[in-house]
Amino acid sequence: MTIIWLIVNSASGSFDAAMPDALRAAAAAQGGDLARVIMLPDESLPSTAELVAGRVDILAIHTGDGTINSATQALRDWTQGAILALPGGTMNLLARHLHGEGSTSPQIIGRALSPNAIHRAVTTVIDDDDPAIWGLVGLFAGPTTAWGDVREELRHGDIGALVASVPRAISATFSGDPVSIAGDDRSFPAIYAEPVHGQLRLMGFTAEGAGDLFNHGFAWLGGDFRNGPHEMRGLVDQVTILCDAAEVGLLIDGERATTAAPLNLRASHTGVKFIATALDPR
Repeated sequence: MTIIWLIVNSASGSFDAAMPDALRAAAAAQGGDLARVIMLPDESLPSTAELVAGRVDILAIHTGDGTINSATQALRDWTQGAILALPGGTMNLLARHLHGEGSTSPQIIGRALSPNAIHRAVTTVIDDDDPAIWGLVGLFAGPTTAWGDVREELRHGDIGALVASVPRAISATFSGDPVSIAGDDRSFPAIYAEPVHGQLRLMGFTAEGAGDLFNHGFAWLGGDFRNGPHEMRGLVDQVTILCDAAEVGLLIDGERATTAAPLNLRASHTGVKFIATALDPR
């Protein structure tokens, strides 16, 4: 029998208290045993030693991309099982990459236990000289990341904070120090690096007038900032992102951060396995 542990986050705005039981039933229907539910933030992320002692085959994570990122980094040496990313957050980009659009968590866990599930040995990630910069989904660099604060305040219903954060995001988009790719003469208010099939796919986001600004705001508030106006800048194994500012705003797997320029990003791989159920996972 396949032993499954599940991580959920009761503090998340999208938390559904009925989901663990629904996932337990979906797993049992395919011969799986959801043996333990780990409830964040009251409990800690499991260690490799705990997973090995529990004979865990699948660690299902029903949270946002940021928590999946943290768990994966902590379990880089866990080779005995595989992580199953489930759509339990706001954007769920990793789950969408691995399982396709529109699938529910019970559907995914059912497919993951079928013979057709793919246990991938490696998954492409973004790595950097700075150990704090490590992304499974994507990294956004540049002043436009100020829109991430607007999105978080709206998600938490903090309308009062929006009075300050929206003008700040607008100002940053148009007047913040732009970022550029070494060897490319274009500069942008933001550059996005996305790990895909062993490389990094680069996008340069534009803000050339009120129309672009509106579209950026709509994309961020709509939940997927990648829908903002942008230009594709190619596929690379590694890239250096430049900026004149003392600090560069970042959004790594949906979590805000800052770093000093330049960023030296490269495509790397996780040690832990992931389960993919889509026909053509990333």
